[in-house]
Amino acid sequence: MDFEDIESVDITSTFAEKITNPDSIRFYVASLFPVANSVEKQYAKNVTNSNDVKKMQQFLYSFWESKNDQFPEAEWNRYKHEVMKVENAYATRIKHGFETDMGRVWLKYGPPNDSDFSDHEPSSYPYILWHYYTLGGDQSNKRFIFYNPHLVGTEFFLLHSDAKGEMYNPYWQYDLQGRNTPLKNYE
Repeated sequence: MDFEDIESVDITSTFAEKITNPDSIRFYVASLFPVANSVEKQYAKNVTNSNDVKKMQQFLYSFWESKNDQFPEAEWNRYKHEVMKVENAYATRIKHGFETDMGRVWLKYGPPNDSDFSDHEPSSYPYILWHYYTLGGDQSNKRFIFYNPHLVGTEFFLLHSDAKGEMYNPYWQYDLQGRNTPLKNYE
């Protein structure tokens, strides 16, 4: 994606042109964070802060055109469907679904192959284990452990993953089982 050319992108008669509500286009551009690279994230942040609807529309269209130049709208619709699933499942009172750890992982890697929930272990915080048989084509048998250390609300935070580029915590089992432990001496 060439960011200097985004302002010259013609969005006439595209899906992006139809999104005219400033709050909606800001939401959709921000929802790209889980699948955007660092440069795209920075551009998205800058363009949403500018409140320029046309630039946000051009960025949204350019983003999906760079993923599929033949059918950018189809790519967008597929992703938007997943964003709405994540919004319904993981949004909190103060965060959109894609801003939560579980929402980010879902949008980046898709739904897990297996999911286990536990909230009945007396010394453990409630947790959810997601298991992916394959991840990104080059990883297999990867896990994500999310937990709720606050014991309130519905948001679960990523505690550990063995996937490349994700949060690795060698002490995750101690942290997970630290519910009734006043001092954590595992250093």
